[in-house]
Amino acid sequence: MKLLFFTDCSSGVIGYHVDHVRAIKKAGVDVHAVVSSKELEHGLIASIAVDNIPILELEGLECHQHFWKHVRAVYKYVKENGIDNVHVQTNWQLIMVAIVRMCLLLYNHVSITYTIHAFRHNHPKKSFIARVVIGFLLFLFADKVIYTCTFLKEKFSWLNYKMHCVPLGVSELFHDESLYLHQTGLYIIFPAAFRYGKNQEMILKAFAEFLQKTSDEKSFVILPGTGDRLDTVKQYAQSLGISDRVYFPGYCSCEVLCELERKCNIAVIPTNSETYGLCIVEPFVLGKCILTRNVGVASDIIKESENGFYFENYIDLAQKLIFLSRNMDLISQIAERNYMQKKQFSWDVIVRTKYLPIYNK
Repeated sequence: MKLLFFTDCSSGVIGYHVDHVRAIKKAGVDVHAVVSSKELEHGLIASIAVDNIPILELEGLECHQHFWKHVRAVYKYVKENGIDNVHVQTNWQLIMVAIVRMCLLLYNHVSITYTIHAFRHNHPKKSFIARVVIGFLLFLFADKVIYTCTFLKEKFSWLNYKMHCVPLGVSELFHDESLYLHQTGLYIIFPAAFRYGKNQEMILKAFAEFLQKTSDEKSFVILPGTGDRLDTVKQYAQSLGISDRVYFPGYCSCEVLCELERKCNIAVIPTNSETYGLCIVEPFVLGKCILTRNVGVASDIIKESENGFYFENYIDLAQKLIFLSRNMDLISQIAERNYMQKKQFSWDVIVRTKYLPIYNK
């Protein structure tokens, strides 16, 4: 098998795709990586090269530019290198590779694997249209479809015959970290883009309620990320009178984010929907207590009172925070339980047990 793996996800080369392709190489697969002209963290493309993974660079791929130029480049690369499997991440990439496959019919068969990441699930109308378009493209062109949670399987149930459930892997950087927990106070984190549907305000309102009812002087909230609503959320923290207890570090590299999450003992996920779920899985691997709304991937990972808790609204969340602040031993028990189960989210384990059988099918 020779695999061509796209590491770009419409915003540039991203860390978890790089971790994925490096784990594939480590498993002994003859893998080649497609990169765009932008990387979301410095050094990602270099780390691929260090592992001696051949690279095909498509300049402007992250901006959906030069479509036919890229089709020709991929066609040439696939033909010259005898590629028989391609793993794509976006609709743009899927259409591009589908054209390449049609042009290569006389030479060799190319199998296409597609990972469903999201489909504008925070917008009901846009979500319906996106599901129809994505579903139609997958029906026509994809041989294998990867989904990361039951929620996605249900949304694309008519494609069950070609769908495979594979959990999300987390960078080995997180797996290398030792278990660390504050013994007093709640140190809360939620890393996410500041945009509609992420609901950082829900955390702030619940935290303000928690502070008012407990007179706590030690707890803290960390909200990493950037986005259109960052200033609005900062202003909301000021209006609640808790801005001195909330830290906005902005965009964080994987290393910085790992260190921030390691120092916390609780992760809160207030979003309308989570399909890929890094904000759940990363703190889980680091051994944190997870508080989340029952959305998307959450139900596949979190079992009530065993490795976290569910909440519906800010009042419910505030009550959970009050309860946990009075039961710090419970936080430690849940944290240790999650930490001991972290290997299920290791890229090395997932590639060997899940992806290789799918690619070879």
